[in-house]
Amino acid sequence: MSSTRTSLTLSAVPESAAIARREISARIAEEDAAAAVALMVSELVTNSLLQGELGPTDTITVYAEPVEHGLRVTVCDSGAIADDRGWHEGANEVHRHGGPGGLGLKIIARLSDRWGLTSSHPGTRAWFEVDAHLI
Repeated sequence: MSSTRTSLTLSAVPESAAIARREISARIAEEDAAAAVALMVSELVTNSLLQGELGPTDTITVYAEPVEHGLRVTVCDSGAIADDRGWHEGANEVHRHGGPGGLGLKIIARLSDRWGLTSSHPGTRAWFEVDAHLI
């Protein structure tokens, strides 16, 4: 794992999820851990795109930084706040039957050691942490 902080500012377009996934997971040497982090990054960026009501002129910023116990990844956008999206810290709600949303936050809850959401108007900051033994 890289010991430096990385930040990416991306356009709010679908291709940005793949860019974030590739750039952040490249910081992790262990293949399975890199795949898990890539999936979680992709889910948070996609949630910002789909639920933040962002347009192509908006941006999403992704930060990856070492923390005492491992790695913390934060995805920030300036879209609708988390409560308006139906996001809640620790939420395990799964939307079915073609409704809005999906398994994104459940994936984050299952694969990360800690995660959460912080809202300010406008915007949401979603984050997750994985411990060093996993990366």
